[in-house]
Order: sequence, then structure tokens, then C-alpha cells
Amino acid sequence: MIAELGLVIGLSWGINRLSPATAMLLFLLYAVLNGLTFSVLFMVYTLGSVASTFLATAALFGVMSVLGYITKMDLSRMGSFLFMGLIGLLIAMLVNLFWTNTILGAIVTFAGILIFLGLTFFDTQRIKRMTAIALQQGDENVQAPLGSVTLKTDYLDLK
Repeated sequence: MIAELGLVIGLSWGINRLSPATAMLLFLLYAVLNGLTFSVLFMVYTLGSVASTFLATAALFGVMSVLGYITKMDLSRMGSFLFMGLIGLLIAMLVNLFWTNTILGAIVTFAGILIFLGLTFFDTQRIKRMTAIALQQGDENVQAPLGSVTLKTDYLDLK
């Protein structure tokens, strides 16, 4: 999980300096690590509970991504609020790791869902905008790995 997080941060910070081939290779490495991490879920939970969670998450993700793609509203100001919410969520998760309060756990769960739904909405529009700019500049390969990692992270964190 730490290697996955490191790859996401590395791809996000270095995407403009990486060659398209290197960015794609790092994304594939991220996908493999992600698959290994989530394969444990099938050993812990039943296939039915994993499938129902997947379907509910996919539906929420799909709706928010479509809304983010088609909305005409400028969502660029939303990003800083969502990032602050994400930092607050991480702090609350860390506090609850030691405090283990069920009410705080429920608040963290619902706040996490709302934050990552918002990030899906925001990131889809941001990727659409970045892709349009890249295409105007004749660079259609560099943004694909970052967009994939960004949305995949949003999707997986909804679960």
C-alpha cells in the first residue's frame, strides 16, 4: 500500500517531466501493485459482498464522473477545499486508529465517501480540461497515465 501511494505521488509530481513510456510503465506497475493489494479482499470477504460493493461503487463513480464531464460549472476552486478535506480525513483516521471511537469511525466513513465523490467530480473535469490543452499542443500521451491513476485512486477510495 505504501508503494502504491509512493507511485501515485511520484506520477502526480513528475508527470510533466516523464516520458510517455515511463509514465505508462509506472502506471502499469501501480495497477499490478493495486491488484495484489486488493486480491486479499477475496480471501477475507465473500464474493457476494465484494460484488455488491463493487457495483455500488461503480454506479456512484460513474454518475459523478459523467456529471463532472458534462457540467459547465467551473470546479477549479473545489480542488483546494477537497484537498483540505482529504488532509482532515487522514488526520481523523489517524486519531481514530488510536482512539477507536465508533461514532468518529462512522463520521470518517461518510466524510470519506463525500470527499472522494467530490474528487471524482472535480478530477474528471480537470482531466477533461488538461486533455484539451494537451491535444491543442499536440501531446496526447502524457496525460493518460496521470488521469488513469487519479480517477482509479478516487474510485478505489470510494470503497
